[in-house]
Amino acid sequence: MRESRASYTGKKISYDYGVLITDSSDDMFGAALRAVFIIDPSGTVRSVIINDDGAGRSIEEVTRTVQALQYSDTHEGEGCPANWTPGGKTIKTNADESKEFFKEWA
Repeated sequence: MRESRASYTGKKISYDYGVLITDSSDDMFGAALRAVFIIDPSGTVRSVIINDDGAGRSIEEVTRTVQALQYSDTHEGEGCPANWTPGGKTIKTNADESKEFFKEWA
Protein backbone atom coordinates (compact mmCIF):
# COMPACT_ATOMS: atom_id res chain seq x y z
CA MET A 1 0.00 0.00 0.00
CA ARG A 2 1.43 3.38 -0.99
CA GLU A 3 1.26 5.95 1.78
CA SER A 4 0.44 9.58 1.13
CA ARG A 5 3.21 11.94 0.11
CA ALA A 6 2.51 14.14 3.14
CA SER A 7 3.61 11.30 5.42
CA TYR A 8 7.20 11.71 4.26
CA THR A 9 7.99 15.33 4.98
CA GLY A 10 11.76 15.64 4.88
CA LYS A 11 12.09 12.69 2.50
CA LYS A 12 10.57 14.50 -0.47
CA ILE A 13 13.49 13.96 -2.84
CA SER A 14 13.63 10.22 -2.12
CA TYR A 15 9.87 10.01 -2.61
CA ASP A 16 9.88 12.09 -5.81
CA TYR A 17 12.65 9.99 -7.35
CA GLY A 18 10.88 6.75 -6.45
CA VAL A 19 13.46 5.33 -4.07
CA LEU A 20 11.65 5.78 -0.75
CA ILE A 21 10.26 2.55 0.70
CA THR A 22 6.59 3.35 1.31
CA ASP A 23 5.29 -0.15 1.97
CA SER A 24 4.68 -0.30 5.72
CA SER A 25 5.09 -4.10 5.68
CA ASP A 26 8.66 -3.77 4.33
CA ASP A 27 11.47 -3.96 6.92
CA MET A 28 12.99 -0.88 5.28
CA PHE A 29 9.80 1.20 5.53
CA GLY A 30 10.67 4.90 5.56
CA ALA A 31 14.23 4.36 4.30
CA ALA A 32 15.54 5.13 0.83
CA LEU A 33 17.11 2.62 -1.52
CA ARG A 34 20.76 3.20 -2.39
CA ALA A 35 20.59 5.32 -5.52
CA VAL A 36 22.68 7.54 -7.73
CA PHE A 37 21.10 9.96 -10.18
CA ILE A 38 23.38 11.73 -12.64
CA ILE A 39 21.66 14.94 -13.66
CA ASP A 40 23.18 17.27 -16.25
CA PRO A 41 23.27 21.08 -15.95
CA SER A 42 19.99 21.38 -17.90
CA GLY A 43 18.23 19.20 -15.32
CA THR A 44 18.00 16.08 -17.48
CA VAL A 45 18.47 12.77 -15.68
CA ARG A 46 21.18 11.01 -17.71
CA SER A 47 21.85 7.91 -15.60
CA VAL A 48 20.17 6.10 -12.72
CA ILE A 49 21.60 3.35 -10.54
CA ILE A 50 19.35 1.92 -7.83
CA ASN A 51 20.34 -0.89 -5.47
CA ASP A 52 18.52 -2.34 -2.51
CA ASP A 53 20.15 -2.47 0.91
CA GLY A 54 22.13 -5.59 0.03
CA ALA A 55 24.38 -3.95 -2.55
CA GLY A 56 26.48 -0.83 -2.37
CA ARG A 57 27.36 1.61 -5.12
CA SER A 58 30.64 1.89 -6.99
CA ILE A 59 32.09 5.40 -7.01
CA GLU A 60 34.46 4.28 -9.76
CA GLU A 61 31.50 3.39 -12.01
CA VAL A 62 29.70 6.64 -11.19
CA THR A 63 32.84 8.63 -12.01
CA ARG A 64 33.37 6.67 -15.23
CA THR A 65 29.77 7.28 -16.28
CA VAL A 66 30.04 11.04 -15.65
CA GLN A 67 33.29 11.14 -17.67
CA ALA A 68 31.69 9.15 -20.52
CA LEU A 69 28.67 11.46 -20.63
CA GLN A 70 30.91 14.53 -20.62
CA TYR A 71 33.03 13.04 -23.40
CA SER A 72 30.08 12.13 -25.60
CA ASP A 73 28.52 15.56 -25.04
CA THR A 74 31.64 17.24 -26.41
CA HIS A 75 32.40 14.76 -29.23
CA GLU A 76 29.41 14.66 -31.55
CA GLY A 77 28.83 11.29 -33.15
CA GLU A 78 30.97 9.41 -30.60
CA GLY A 79 29.95 7.33 -27.62
CA CYS A 80 31.75 5.46 -24.90
CA PRO A 81 31.34 1.68 -24.75
CA ALA A 82 30.99 -0.35 -21.56
CA ASN A 83 34.09 -0.17 -19.37
CA TRP A 84 35.40 2.85 -21.29
CA THR A 85 37.86 5.04 -19.42
CA PRO A 86 39.30 8.40 -20.49
CA GLY A 87 41.76 7.86 -23.32
CA GLY A 88 40.13 4.57 -24.29
CA LYS A 89 38.61 3.67 -27.62
CA THR A 90 35.25 5.22 -28.38
CA ILE A 91 32.53 4.05 -30.69
CA LYS A 92 30.73 5.91 -33.46
CA THR A 93 27.05 6.31 -32.69
CA ASN A 94 26.08 5.78 -36.32
CA ALA A 95 25.17 2.09 -36.80
CA ASP A 96 27.27 1.66 -39.96
CA GLU A 97 30.32 3.47 -38.59
CA SER A 98 30.12 1.60 -35.25
CA LYS A 99 31.07 -1.64 -37.03
CA GLU A 100 34.71 -0.48 -37.09
CA PHE A 101 34.81 -0.63 -33.27
CA PHE A 102 33.61 -4.26 -33.23
CA LYS A 103 36.03 -5.56 -35.90
CA GLU A 104 38.68 -6.37 -33.29
CA TRP A 105 36.38 -9.02 -31.77
CA ALA A 106 35.45 -10.62 -35.09
